[in-house]
Amino acid sequence: MNQNPNNNPYGSNPNYPSQPNHPNPNYPSQPNPSNPNYPPVSGTVYGGQPSTGPNPNYGQYAPPPPPSANPNDPTPNSAYGSPYAPPPPPGSDPLAGPYDPTFFSQNSGSSYPTYPASSNPGFPPQPSNPGFPPQPSNPGFPPQLSNPGFPPQSSNPGFGIPPLPPNTPPARKSNGRTILISVIALLIIVGGILSIVLVSNHTTAVNNTNSTATAQMLAQTQATGTAQAYASATVNAQATATYVKSHYPFSTNQVLNDPLSDSSNVSKYGWDQKTGACDFTNGSYQVTESSAGFIQPCTAMSTNFTNFTYEIQMTIKTGGTDAEGGMTFRADMSNDQLYILHLGTDGFYNLEVRANSSGSSSRTLKKGTISGFATGFNQVHTLGVVANGDQISVYVDQNKITQVTDSTYSGGAIGVISDYGSSTTKVVYNNAKIWQIG
Repeated sequence: MNQNPNNNPYGSNPNYPSQPNHPNPNYPSQPNPSNPNYPPVSGTVYGGQPSTGPNPNYGQYAPPPPPSANPNDPTPNSAYGSPYAPPPPPGSDPLAGPYDPTFFSQNSGSSYPTYPASSNPGFPPQPSNPGFPPQPSNPGFPPQLSNPGFPPQSSNPGFGIPPLPPNTPPARKSNGRTILISVIALLIIVGGILSIVLVSNHTTAVNNTNSTATAQMLAQTQATGTAQAYASATVNAQATATYVKSHYPFSTNQVLNDPLSDSSNVSKYGWDQKTGACDFTNGSYQVTESSAGFIQPCTAMSTNFTNFTYEIQMTIKTGGTDAEGGMTFRADMSNDQLYILHLGTDGFYNLEVRANSSGSSSRTLKKGTISGFATGFNQVHTLGVVANGDQISVYVDQNKITQVTDSTYSGGAIGVISDYGSSTTKVVYNNAKIWQIG
């Protein structure tokens, strides 16, 4: 784009040969007013062109004379100051032009407008050129668009860059607003710190409280557990004691336990040892009675029990009819005072108290036959006697057979017997046990 607004970027158009040329070196035949070879001529309108007629120096580009004037008469053209001045209107002075003061005063209502002076002092104003079509604003080129596809033309001619917006400085913030924001930020920071401190203190307090509560709960739990365990143990002990008191052998305090498999406990308990009467043989303590109508006792002379449960296993080996075995308790063998329990092979039992060896003062406390008893020889039966005060109970094979009340003897030694049947009677014993009651 041409940056000079006063210069026509397209120059003269060669398509119109009759158009007078502006000074252009491409047209050598055009007189150059600044050329010394073309001296100035007085009365000229164009530089170097005489006002008296066509200048032969213009050649083929000389303008034609006006149609109503004599080509040899320069007066009409000179009156207008230009060879292209329009002919005067009918009835007007042909010698008066539009720029003549007389013309303006006489033809103020004329339809001919005034022609402004050309912006180029070296050339006359551009005529309407009645012999040619109107000059396009941009000959040879399409009409200038309003710059499609680009932003509007800036006020700076020759450049398509839009003007920069005014550099308006940003508005300064108010001091009051700055102070308010600072105070809010400070409050947020202080609030955050206080929140952290409070949360930390609360957490510590909660942890301490939880620790204290946990310790108290553990202590209470332990105390409760201990109390419950103690109570449970007490209850269990009471229940056990109650059960033991009401169930055979009625005590857990065992004070004698002798398998009677040999004589190893003779020195401790004082078991009688008499050859052919009280012997340890074949892993048992064997008691033998060979005389009819007699009883052979074998006693643990070193024992003395008052309230107790006495238990022992018995097996009758021989003896014929009415052969019996049994046990003695609370015995004073030096005075022949004792309690005797008899039990035969047929299940018949007899509990008696004896005051002397002749038996004259003996009496039966209880007798009978055991239901469901395993009769015959070589049957192992467990005999048990519970003597607690004046209460005496008899058990056979852990079953209670009978119970009596008698206070004749309150304490003494324990032992076993063999009661002659119809032949020599042999009875063997094992596992003697005593549980102290009370």
